[in-house]
Amino acid sequence: MDIQTVVSLVLNAFQALSVIWILFFGTKTVVDVAKGQSSKISRITVVSLMIALVVLIVASGFYLILRKPLEANKPTQPTSSITPTAQPADEQTTLSYFCSFIQAHDFDPAYQLYSDDYQQKVSASDFQRKWDGNYDSCIPKITSSSGSRAESTITLTDFFSKQTTVYTVTLVRNRNNYWRIDNVSP
Repeated sequence: MDIQTVVSLVLNAFQALSVIWILFFGTKTVVDVAKGQSSKISRITVVSLMIALVVLIVASGFYLILRKPLEANKPTQPTSSITPTAQPADEQTTLSYFCSFIQAHDFDPAYQLYSDDYQQKVSASDFQRKWDGNYDSCIPKITSSSGSRAESTITLTDFFSKQTTVYTVTLVRNRNNYWRIDNVSP
């Protein structure tokens, strides 16, 4: 159980206790005040009521601050531990990085693995639209390689439908001798 869940449970317990306190002691105080009675118990109850209200307000504030946003409820995807500045040494590693990045929805470094020429043809927003999915798996495979060009496939399996799509990928070495994706079809 993570810390946010524990904090949320504790705050919800405080809220429930506050409501019970208000219902039990708050009603008694209102009745006493309406009758014109002012006893030591009534004053203690009023102070207790005020403390309970403060706890309720503070607990509600913490709950609103600490709760997770709605988009955090998406299916869990693997997170990438690869830095965007990492430079893959070979074509297989380039495709493996690419798969890790798109599975983690880390589109900026994934887009940087496209060659300069291919980035001229495919905008960053089109790139994100193409690869913005929930993938259960991404399997790269080099089918042929010679010198500065390689042919490969990437097999993606959709997390929800389990539908598999195979992309044909061409890689080229750039001017810095790093492998970059130069074409993807379909």
